This record gives sequence, structure tokens and C-alpha cells, in this order.
Amino acid sequence: MNSKFNTGDRVRVTTQRQVHGCQPGSRGVVRSGPHSDKGGKPYYLVAMDNDGSEDAPLFLTDEIELDTQ
Repeated sequence: MNSKFNTGDRVRVTTQRQVHGCQPGSRGVVRSGPHSDKGGKPYYLVAMDNDGSEDAPLFLTDEIELDTQ
């Protein structure tokens, strides 16, 4: 599996897919990944900037994009 994002990359939630609990444009840092779900889809654990939680939500590759700002 090719890695689209690396640990430490700044990412943001895309506007193309709605993610439960996150607004489009919300930013965070990739903590780990890629991992594969049972169907083989790659996902990443992302620590969100404004979350305040130590839990890192799961994001599929089409739910996040590199944050270039």
C-alpha cells in the first residue's frame, strides 16, 4: 500500500465528504497510518487541533487532504 500521508503531516477535512463530528476545513496532524480496514481501505489516525481529546479520529484517505496553509 502506498502512503498518501505521513506521520506529522498537517491535514484538513475535505469539503467533498462529510465526516461525523468534524466540520469541512477542520485541521489536524496525522498521528499514524496508513492502516487498513477489513475491506482493505486505508485510513489514518488524526489528532484534531480543536478537539482537546487525546483520542484520534479515523479518516479514510478521501476524507482528508494535505493542509498547505
